[in-house]
Amino acid sequence: ARKREDEEEREEERNDNNNNVENASDEGIDDRGSDAGVTKNDYLTSTVSKTDLELMSIFDLIHKQFTSLTHEIEQLIGAYVNVMFSKTKRTHEGLFILASFEPICERNYLRSILRDAYVNLCLTAIAWSRTLLTKIEQAMNVFKLNQHIITLGNFPLISKLYNRTAKALLVYEQFLLARWKEKIDA
Repeated sequence: ARKREDEEEREEERNDNNNNVENASDEGIDDRGSDAGVTKNDYLTSTVSKTDLELMSIFDLIHKQFTSLTHEIEQLIGAYVNVMFSKTKRTHEGLFILASFEPICERNYLRSILRDAYVNLCLTAIAWSRTLLTKIEQAMNVFKLNQHIITLGNFPLISKLYNRTAKALLVYEQFLLARWKEKIDA
C-alpha cells in the first residue's frame, strides 16, 4: 500500500512538473507592452466573483440586444420619414414632421435623412420657379398644337399674360441665382 501511495505521489509530481513546464512564464521579468498569454479580462476575472461575471455577461447580452433594437427602430423611423416626405406636398406639413422628430434627430442614422429634408431656400425657390414655368409652357404648347385656339378673340390677352408671367419667373430666377451666388462667395 505504501508503494502504491509513493507511485501516485510521484505521478502527481510529474504531472505538476509537466503542467509547470507548459505554463512556464518569465514571472520575474517585466516586459512592458508584452501581454503574451494574457487575455484582456484577466484582471477582471481574477478580481471579480463568478456571480459578478455572470451579471456582466448578462448585461453585455442585454446591451447588444438593446443596441440592435435601437438600430432597427432608427431604420424604421428613417423609412417612415422618407415615405412621409415623399408624400408631403405642403411646406407646413414637412415642418410639422420635422418638428415631431426633433427630439431624436441627432441620432446617427436619422441625422442624414433629416439633413436632406432641409433644403436651401434659394434652391427651393429656384426649383419652384422652374417648375411653374414648365407647367405654364406645357399649357401654352396646346395653343401651338391647336391652331383653332389662336383665332379666338381672347388669345392675344392670354399670350400677353403668359409672356409677362414667364418673364417675371425668369427675372425672379435670375435674382435668386445672383443671391445664391452672393451667399456662396461670402
